[in-house]
This record gives sequence, C-alpha cells and structure tokens, in this order.
Amino acid sequence: MNKFKNIYIDLYRPIFTNTGLSIKEVKHLKKVDIYTEVSIQKIVFTLRQLIFDKYGDGLYIIAEEFDSFCYLNVHIYFGEDISTLIDYLHFISKDVPEVIEDQTNELDETDEEVSFLSFEWAAPEEIKDYELTINSSKSESKRYLVGQSAFERGAGDYHQFFIFIIGAIATGALSEIGKCSYENIINLIKNEERVSVVEFNPKIVIDYVVSISGVNRRNLRITKISPINNKEVQINVSSRYKNFCLEYNKTSKSITSYQESDKTQTMI
Repeated sequence: MNKFKNIYIDLYRPIFTNTGLSIKEVKHLKKVDIYTEVSIQKIVFTLRQLIFDKYGDGLYIIAEEFDSFCYLNVHIYFGEDISTLIDYLHFISKDVPEVIEDQTNELDETDEEVSFLSFEWAAPEEIKDYELTINSSKSESKRYLVGQSAFERGAGDYHQFFIFIIGAIATGALSEIGKCSYENIINLIKNEERVSVVEFNPKIVIDYVVSISGVNRRNLRITKISPINNKEVQINVSSRYKNFCLEYNKTSKSITSYQESDKTQTMI
C-alpha cells in the first residue's frame, strides 16, 4: 500500500438516551481531510490516547484503509471538545502535491471472477502467518483492505480486519502456477471461522450499488465478504458516509438483497 495517503476523517458525538444504554442520535462534529505518511494504526492509537487524556473513556474508531486513501470515523461518547484531536491531525498533514495518484479502483479493471481472502477480525500478530503464505505465492496477490477498529467504554477492544486479492486481478481466475499457493492458503484457513476465500465478480456488485445509490464508483470500496451458505455471500461496500449491504448468489451471479444506510446508523 502507498506510503502517503489521503485520509478522510469524520468526527461524531453519539447522543445517548436518558438511561445511557442506547444511542438516540449521532451528531456530526467535524470533517477533516489530511494527506500524510503516518501509518493509520499510529493515527488510531494516537487519537485513542488523546480521547483518553481528555475524557478518560468512551470512544469508537473505525478505519477502512485502501491503497491510496482511508475512510476514518471517530466517535467520542462523553464530550464535544475535539481541539486536541484537530491540532494533531493538522500537525501530521502535509501539503498535497500538484500531481497526485488518482484514486482508481483496481477492481474496475476486470469483469471476471476474482478470489478474495477475507479476515473478519484478527489480532495484529495473527496475520503474519497468512501474509507469509500469501507473499510466497507465485500468483499476483496483494492487500486490498486493512481495517482498524478500536472501542472503549468501560471495557476495551482493538482488532484489525483484512481483505486480500488472491491471483492476478486482470485475469481473475487462478492460474496453474498459483494453485499450489491457493491450496496452502485453503489449508491454513480451513479451521478458521473468521477467515474465508470467496470468488465473485466485483464489477457486478459495484455496478449494482452505483445504479441504485448514485454514488460515484471511484468512492466505493468492498469492506466485508462473509459466506452465508454454499451459494450466497454477504458483501459490504463502503463510501465515505454510506454503507451498502448486499447478498450475492454465486450460482446466478446476481444480487438478491440490498440495504443502504448512513454510517452513523451503525451506532444506533
């Protein structure tokens, strides 16, 4: 993935009901766009610490990082003073060069099935074995998504989620030379409920979202792939402010279910 990235950051304040047990609305505090070489993981950890220093608790941060950009949502539970967070983000931001790499989506280059290796969640150290196997592959494989999720309210949680593209994007299906590596990956994940390998045509999915939502395809990325059964797959697609949840039938190669929601709705 590229060293410098555009990071599209949105800061929110969830407003709780009187009981404090559920969220009745989510207030958008600020939109910040930066260009930086600082790693997304370091940014997430720093924002988390700054919120701790100010409020002691209460946050949810989720980052969806792709090759040239990242969507980063920060939810602060117990206040609206975000001045230290904004100062930090401005401090690490650099001037955007006059010529910058376009945010093209590499999945737009194919109209064939692609093999995706998806991790729904993983501790950072767990990914190493998978990366070693993938990197030793003779097929053209690469990371597509690296996600970070941090939560703190009384108890805390931090984990990552990943999507790898297995095999050459331009050809979709695995070549003979890549089948050995593919089998190694299958053997590695066969007892892991959190990990799956799924083949489908991403163009069908993205085209469907574009046709229904009207969102520009250059802003859409796949963020989750979860097998439902032998024939159906749940696929999540993300833009800056929207989540799209689709069910894809591998036999008919068609979309059978579609739901669209604002990202703030996932907190309510």
